[in-house]
Amino acid sequence: MPRAHPPKFRQRAVELARLREKPVAQIAEDLGISDSCLRTWMKQADIDDGRQEGLSTDERTELVTLRRELRTTKMENEILKRTAAYFAKEHVLQNDLHLHRLGLLGPARGSLLSGDEGVHLGLLCLAGELSE
Repeated sequence: MPRAHPPKFRQRAVELARLREKPVAQIAEDLGISDSCLRTWMKQADIDDGRQEGLSTDERTELVTLRRELRTTKMENEILKRTAAYFAKEHVLQNDLHLHRLGLLGPARGSLLSGDEGVHLGLLCLAGELSE
Protein backbone atom coordinates (compact mmCIF):
# COMPACT_ATOMS: atom_id res chain seq x y z
CA MET A 1 0.00 0.00 0.00
CA PRO A 2 1.43 3.39 -0.92
CA ARG A 3 2.34 5.71 1.88
CA ALA A 4 -0.16 8.38 2.85
CA HIS A 5 0.66 11.98 2.07
CA PRO A 6 -0.22 14.80 4.49
CA PRO A 7 -3.23 16.97 3.63
CA LYS A 8 -1.02 20.06 3.12
CA PHE A 9 1.04 18.18 0.52
CA ARG A 10 -2.12 17.10 -1.31
CA GLN A 11 -3.55 20.61 -1.21
CA ARG A 12 -0.34 22.13 -2.59
CA ALA A 13 -0.11 19.48 -5.33
CA VAL A 14 -3.70 20.24 -6.42
CA GLU A 15 -2.94 23.99 -6.44
CA LEU A 16 0.12 23.40 -8.64
CA ALA A 17 -1.89 21.24 -11.04
CA ARG A 18 -4.66 23.84 -11.27
CA LEU A 19 -2.17 26.54 -12.27
CA ARG A 20 -1.61 24.54 -15.48
CA GLU A 21 1.95 25.80 -15.85
CA LYS A 22 3.03 22.21 -16.51
CA PRO A 23 1.10 19.11 -17.55
CA VAL A 24 -0.46 17.12 -14.69
CA ALA A 25 1.75 14.13 -15.51
CA GLN A 26 4.91 16.28 -15.20
CA ILE A 27 3.80 17.78 -11.85
CA ALA A 28 3.00 14.31 -10.52
CA GLU A 29 6.39 13.00 -11.61
CA ASP A 30 8.16 16.00 -10.00
CA LEU A 31 6.31 15.34 -6.74
CA GLY A 32 7.03 11.61 -6.80
CA ILE A 33 3.41 10.49 -7.12
CA SER A 34 1.50 8.83 -9.92
CA ASP A 35 -0.49 10.76 -12.47
CA SER A 36 -3.71 8.95 -11.46
CA CYS A 37 -3.09 9.79 -7.80
CA LEU A 38 -2.85 13.51 -8.54
CA ARG A 39 -5.93 13.39 -10.77
CA THR A 40 -7.86 11.64 -7.97
CA TRP A 41 -6.80 14.35 -5.52
CA MET A 42 -7.91 17.02 -7.99
CA LYS A 43 -11.29 15.35 -8.46
CA GLN A 44 -11.81 15.06 -4.69
CA ALA A 45 -10.79 18.71 -4.22
CA ASP A 46 -13.37 19.71 -6.86
CA ILE A 47 -16.04 17.74 -4.96
CA ASP A 48 -15.01 19.27 -1.62
CA ASP A 49 -15.12 22.77 -3.17
CA GLY A 50 -18.59 22.15 -4.62
CA ARG A 51 -17.45 22.28 -8.26
CA GLN A 52 -18.43 18.67 -8.90
CA GLU A 53 -21.11 16.27 -7.62
CA GLY A 54 -20.12 13.49 -5.26
CA LEU A 55 -19.34 12.65 -1.65
CA SER A 56 -17.14 15.19 0.07
CA THR A 57 -14.25 14.03 2.23
CA ASP A 58 -16.27 14.71 5.40
CA GLU A 59 -19.29 12.82 4.06
CA ARG A 60 -17.10 9.90 3.00
CA THR A 61 -15.49 9.79 6.46
CA GLU A 62 -18.91 9.84 8.11
CA LEU A 63 -20.15 7.08 5.79
CA VAL A 64 -17.17 4.87 6.65
CA THR A 65 -17.74 5.47 10.37
CA LEU A 66 -21.46 4.70 10.15
CA ARG A 67 -20.87 1.52 8.16
CA ARG A 68 -18.29 0.38 10.71
CA GLU A 69 -20.73 1.09 13.57
CA LEU A 70 -23.52 -0.77 11.74
CA ARG A 71 -21.27 -3.79 11.18
CA THR A 72 -20.30 -3.81 14.87
CA THR A 73 -23.92 -3.43 15.99
CA LYS A 74 -25.02 -6.31 13.75
CA MET A 75 -22.29 -8.53 15.20
CA GLU A 76 -23.25 -7.57 18.76
CA ASN A 77 -26.92 -8.23 17.99
CA GLU A 78 -26.10 -11.69 16.59
CA ILE A 79 -24.04 -12.50 19.68
CA LEU A 80 -26.91 -11.42 21.93
CA LYS A 81 -29.41 -13.53 19.95
CA ARG A 82 -27.22 -16.60 20.20
CA THR A 83 -26.54 -16.02 23.88
CA ALA A 84 -30.24 -15.56 24.63
CA ALA A 85 -31.08 -18.74 22.72
CA TYR A 86 -28.36 -20.67 24.54
CA PHE A 87 -29.51 -19.56 27.99
CA ALA A 88 -33.19 -20.00 27.11
CA LYS A 89 -32.51 -23.57 26.03
CA GLU A 90 -30.46 -24.24 29.15
CA HIS A 91 -33.10 -22.64 31.38
CA VAL A 92 -36.02 -24.56 29.88
CA LEU A 93 -34.25 -27.87 30.15
CA GLN A 94 -33.32 -27.28 33.78
CA ASN A 95 -36.84 -26.17 34.69
CA ASP A 96 -38.38 -29.04 32.78
CA LEU A 97 -36.18 -31.63 34.51
CA HIS A 98 -36.77 -30.04 37.91
CA LEU A 99 -40.56 -30.10 37.57
CA HIS A 100 -40.60 -33.67 36.31
CA ARG A 101 -38.36 -34.85 39.17
CA LEU A 102 -40.76 -33.33 41.67
CA GLY A 103 -43.61 -35.23 40.04
CA LEU A 104 -45.58 -32.07 39.36
CA LEU A 105 -45.89 -32.78 35.66
CA GLY A 106 -46.28 -35.75 33.43
CA PRO A 107 -44.50 -35.69 30.10
CA ALA A 108 -43.65 -32.18 28.95
CA ARG A 109 -46.17 -30.71 26.54
CA GLY A 110 -45.40 -27.95 24.08
CA SER A 111 -48.97 -27.04 23.15
CA LEU A 112 -51.43 -24.88 25.03
CA LEU A 113 -54.56 -26.31 26.52
CA SER A 114 -57.79 -24.45 25.87
CA GLY A 115 -59.91 -22.66 28.44
CA ASP A 116 -59.34 -23.25 32.17
CA GLU A 117 -57.49 -26.48 31.61
CA GLY A 118 -54.03 -25.02 32.02
CA VAL A 119 -51.78 -22.05 32.60
CA HIS A 120 -49.25 -21.09 29.93
CA LEU A 121 -45.71 -20.70 31.30
CA GLY A 122 -43.76 -20.03 28.13
CA LEU A 123 -42.98 -23.50 26.79
CA LEU A 124 -44.74 -25.65 29.43
CA CYS A 125 -48.38 -25.95 30.40
CA LEU A 126 -49.39 -26.75 33.92
CA ALA A 127 -52.66 -28.53 33.50
CA GLY A 128 -55.22 -30.10 35.78
CA GLU A 129 -52.56 -32.38 37.32
CA LEU A 130 -51.75 -29.65 39.87
CA SER A 131 -55.34 -29.08 40.97
CA GLU A 132 -56.30 -32.77 41.12
